[in-house]
Amino acid sequence: MAVPSRTWLVKLAVAKKVIFALLLLITSGVTGFTWRHDDTVTLWAQAHVAQAEFQLVKVVLNFLSQAPVTELKLIARGTGVYGVIIGVAAWGVWQGKVWAYYLFAGLVGMLLPVEVWELKRELSWETGLLFLVNLIIFGYFAWEAWHLSPFRQAVLGSVTSDTRS
Repeated sequence: MAVPSRTWLVKLAVAKKVIFALLLLITSGVTGFTWRHDDTVTLWAQAHVAQAEFQLVKVVLNFLSQAPVTELKLIARGTGVYGVIIGVAAWGVWQGKVWAYYLFAGLVGMLLPVEVWELKRELSWETGLLFLVNLIIFGYFAWEAWHLSPFRQAVLGSVTSDTRS
């Protein structure tokens, strides 16, 4: 089966999700390392937090050095599984698989309520832009999934045969 040509939106969405998947897998790995080497991370964090230039680095290091092992295990496993699922969806879309369009739309769509909550909590142009981009991506992939679906052909075929009778 030939792979369909990819629009710029598909390329952009797949690239965004691949980067996100890699970040989740890195987070999973770091968190997994942290729960296994709690004392080492605590010492390292205490030595380097003062030298950290970015607020996010400080927050992450403080959290990792103080979080209970049960939370670290949950974060490591959750981010790892979610990262793999996103990677599989991105690969499937790149290969033109119909199921991947549904999965991709679902993965983007399930976070839209969280983004609405963030917009209500703190309205900023960055949050609004991110929500708008994800809404467009969700709409596009849901539309593509429907148009590529064999179910669409079955529904349209039955509607056409009913009107001819």
